Amino acid sequence: MVSLKRAAQLALSVFFVSPLTAFAAADLAAWQQAAEDRALWQQPYWHKLLHYQAEADGYVSLAGGKRLFVDPDGATKP
Repeated sequence: MVSLKRAAQLALSVFFVSPLTAFAAADLAAWQQAAEDRALWQQPYWHKLLHYQAEADGYVSLAGGKRLFVDPDGATKP
């Protein structure tokens, strides 16, 4: 019974997650370009959203640590 449940979970995750992942990957470049066009990293709302605080040599985020950010430097570079 347990193996049947695990097989069903795996099948559902492949069916539902894979298309979403492919869709997200396809649109990632478009979202990144839109963010660059609008210079979102310079907007005060972006800084508030990710809890960035200004420091002498740049910014530091108080939110989530490195797990929150896609970019390895995201916690210090908006």
